[in-house]
Amino acid sequence: MKQKLLIILFALPLFVLNPARSQSKEIVKTVMTNQWITKYKKLKTDLENKAAFIKNMENISEKDLVLIKKSYAETSYLLDAWVNHLVKSLEENKSGNLEQMANGDIAADLKEELQELFTFYANDFSTKYEDITGQKSSFVVGAPTEQNEDETTVATETAQVTPIDKDILVARIKQPLSPSDWNSIY
Repeated sequence: MKQKLLIILFALPLFVLNPARSQSKEIVKTVMTNQWITKYKKLKTDLENKAAFIKNMENISEKDLVLIKKSYAETSYLLDAWVNHLVKSLEENKSGNLEQMANGDIAADLKEELQELFTFYANDFSTKYEDITGQKSSFVVGAPTEQNEDETTVATETAQVTPIDKDILVARIKQPLSPSDWNSIY
């Protein structure tokens, strides 16, 4: 037992100080602070908050609850599909997606898919939310603004280092960005 503890004690610094892990952490930080990802997170949060509001409403008909639950499921499916596409593109990094992310942009196909998702959300879930609650939906999505040059240079230097490990992609990007299940919304 003592030998195992010594092995763990001496191996731990090697694991923690592994440069590949620290590079992956920087890449994850770059991805999660990207302007487009930030817009996605706002959309996800707005969706979950509105769903929670409706779930906690008094005097809501079963028909309306089923309608919003179905719309939530469809929107969540699209959000999850986009996150899966993002993770796959980052894992493959075929067209320099990491570098684009570091520069505050995303690949054209991801951007187009995300804009379609924003449109679907506005036309489907938000409209149903307004009909059921009678409240005007205040969520507006605009195109991200340009980053300043200093932030871009720093982010680009860290993003060009190495590809991200799939386990890190799933744990640090996919899980936080995936929408909550209807039953887990409070």
